[in-house]
Amino acid sequence: MNRDLAVLVITPEGFSIGKTIALELKAELHIRQAVETGVTEDTGIEKFLSLGEHVKRIFSRYRGLVFVMSLGIVNRVIAPCLKDKHTDPAVVTVDEAGRFAISTLSGHEGGANELAYLVSSVTGAEPVVTTASEANRLYICGIGCKRGEEGW
Repeated sequence: MNRDLAVLVITPEGFSIGKTIALELKAELHIRQAVETGVTEDTGIEKFLSLGEHVKRIFSRYRGLVFVMSLGIVNRVIAPCLKDKHTDPAVVTVDEAGRFAISTLSGHEGGANELAYLVSSVTGAEPVVTTASEANRLYICGIGCKRGEEGW
């Protein structure tokens, strides 16, 4: 088991994706206690009551955290834990539908960009990386543009 990486889930809808990520990346799976897993024996699953309190306890314990929930929730729960880009863990947010794997915190320095690509390779989600040096454009359409001009 990869004790450097934790996957956090708060809803039954996110459990399936979270479980897949945890199994494939050999990460620890953390789920809110109220989530019914359907598994008779929750060996290897850490349960918590309050997401905010749990994140405060584990934030600096891992090199990477993958949250399967909305980005807004993640922003609110990690905010009190932030120190600096050299010590904060990599944080990736995956929406419960599995559409996007968003590099949320410590993208370049902490490895969240790489983690977002890794999670997307497991889930089929679109990786979202906004670090300027790493978010290379795949297509550039030049119709109606001046040669050499930057555009959308």
